[in-house]
Amino acid sequence: MRYTPWLRVPTFVLIASLLVAMLAACGGDDDDDATADASPTVVETAASVLEQAAAAWNKTNSAHFALAITGDAFLDNDESIRLVSAEGDIARPSLVEASAKIDVMVLTADIDLISADGQMYITGLVSDKWTKAPDDFSYDPSVLFSESDGIAAILTGLQDATLDGRESVEGKTAYKVTGTATAEQVDAVSAGSIIGSAIAVTVWVSTETQDVLRVTLAEPSDARATPATWDLSLGKHDEPVVIETPVIE
Repeated sequence: MRYTPWLRVPTFVLIASLLVAMLAACGGDDDDDATADASPTVVETAASVLEQAAAAWNKTNSAHFALAITGDAFLDNDESIRLVSAEGDIARPSLVEASAKIDVMVLTADIDLISADGQMYITGLVSDKWTKAPDDFSYDPSVLFSESDGIAAILTGLQDATLDGRESVEGKTAYKVTGTATAEQVDAVSAGSIIGSAIAVTVWVSTETQDVLRVTLAEPSDARATPATWDLSLGKHDEPVVIETPVIE
């Protein structure tokens, strides 16, 4: 029998066409599956970050805080008691147990303070025994939880808010948001010590939990001879806290 190569061409073409069609079908299914499984990308804005952070803070029942201040932050009407730093625990609705460093005239003193049942108690300012704080001693960290005057109110009222990317705070990835607030908006949180027409505010919010991790409040450079900056770190959200009213002797 004579060999005729052209008789096999149609068979080869048919097989090749079938293979191409099968590969194309498989590739199309993969693309469709990938498209179906892909989650939409959520683009955060300054407004959305602040809204979520405020909501998370309003649900937080306790936290540890650490405050460091540069410049002048006076706690009394005579401007003789200057707050330098403070650290402690706060719990809803108005419980505080903390230690603080203050400057009184030419002396630096370490004091302890407890706020319970609407009363502030201190030790170390006048004596080593617990006493009720003077009426004009205005620093009460429990105000941080106030929905009308605390951290959440500052976040939701921030003006010219801008999302400035992400940074690491205590090993946690955080959104960084900057903006401004009026002195009235931060009055309660700063015990009335911050002054100026526009207070620079920077907030760091956990990208994972939306917890507020850090807040800074800075007076404008022309506010006073030594403008104050409050640097507040927040952690241990919702960890157990036990605070008891001290015994007055």
